[in-house]
Amino acid sequence: MIQLSYLGNHGEFDLEKAINLLIVRNPPVKIPEHFIHVPQLSPSRSLFNQAQIWKKELGEKENWFSLYEERFLKEIKERDDLKRAIVKLERRIKEGVDIRLFCYCKDADFCHRKYIGQELEKRGYEVDWCKKETVEQMSFF
Repeated sequence: MIQLSYLGNHGEFDLEKAINLLIVRNPPVKIPEHFIHVPQLSPSRSLFNQAQIWKKELGEKENWFSLYEERFLKEIKERDDLKRAIVKLERRIKEGVDIRLFCYCKDADFCHRKYIGQELEKRGYEVDWCKKETVEQMSFF
């Protein structure tokens, strides 16, 4: 099973029961215990840097994310290190290993892990998106 999650939610998981991959370009100064940094599953350095420029110049995600999406989807098809990393993930999944992919982005809809997850689904694997549904309590007052 593959799970995709926001790094801020990692406390919700038993980290010893799966391989936990931090799929970010720039890791924290100290990688958390039970995590493996796999930058090959993140955007290339040039795309990462370009996205930072787009964020500053264009502001809201809705204004720049489609540019990022287009470039990252192209990287999935063309970048050799990324393609090899996905194949390695497939091997581990076939061995029955549970894998969790973590990123800094809170919203998977605006994160590269969305496209990694979709690529794995296209290849026939079950992906748990670990999206939390917000349940609002009804107020009677």
